[in-house]
Amino acid sequence: MDSLRNILETGHVGLLFLIPGMGETLRVNGQACLIRDEEMMASMAVEGKQPLVGIAVEVEDCFLQCAKAVIRSKLWDNRETPLPGFAEMLIDQTKFEGETVESLKRQIEDSYANRLY
Repeated sequence: MDSLRNILETGHVGLLFLIPGMGETLRVNGQACLIRDEEMMASMAVEGKQPLVGIAVEVEDCFLQCAKAVIRSKLWDNRETPLPGFAEMLIDQTKFEGETVESLKRQIEDSYANRLY
């Protein structure tokens, strides 16, 4: 939601494309807007479900970025200390009342197993 709000407020977007295990990245900057065109959304349907909203980007800058920052960060290195999972991050950032990490993990796993599309 923050990204969508930023697009509405600024009309611009900066995207960084990462491929796990690869150090080089692709950067794209440009003007952006939210779209709800029915025909366009229908063209993006997967398994009969189409997005409710899309993001259109008019590319102003597009370039590859070297791997130095990714290498220095050791982003793809095996970690001795595991990173927090999605449920842990949600609990930390949203403070969902009445939810625990375990209850959110179960809901997330169920969603991935039963509501992927």
